[in-house]
Amino acid sequence: LSLAQAAEVFHRRIYGGTYISDAEYQEKVLPALSSAIPTDLDSSVKQVFKQRLEFFNEYSLSKRLKMMASNHKDLFDVYVPDWKSKISGIVKARNYYTHYSEEGGNVSPDASKVMEYKDFLKMLLELEMMSVANVDKSLLHNQAKQCQRYRRKFSLN
Repeated sequence: LSLAQAAEVFHRRIYGGTYISDAEYQEKVLPALSSAIPTDLDSSVKQVFKQRLEFFNEYSLSKRLKMMASNHKDLFDVYVPDWKSKISGIVKARNYYTHYSEEGGNVSPDASKVMEYKDFLKMLLELEMMSVANVDKSLLHNQAKQCQRYRRKFSLN
């Protein structure tokens, strides 16, 4: 959960990430969405909905992770070919731990999968941090292929 949050915050700080400009969202979209909230709802409920609408324009965790992984697509395609399904699993696990409901419908992520997700997120964040530090991409990817920890976790050959 912490690594997923770290990746999301990292992406937000480094790359930003909104579907449309903040100005356009604030001027056009947010007022329309806010006005659609029924006026007869309890004021605390209306306030919660309005607060959540503030973040509707931001990229989802899934989109952020896919964008970061795409920066290293050539590496992930070869050594972590199921990286897109890992991202999907990460998002589901994060949602499970963040939005757990006593009412059911929750499917607990498999512990071994959670460990895979942790390793993937750790690798992704390390690669992204090195990229932001202006490490040459080909050098970075060659070093990643030589990293014993990555080789063990992802069967790099």
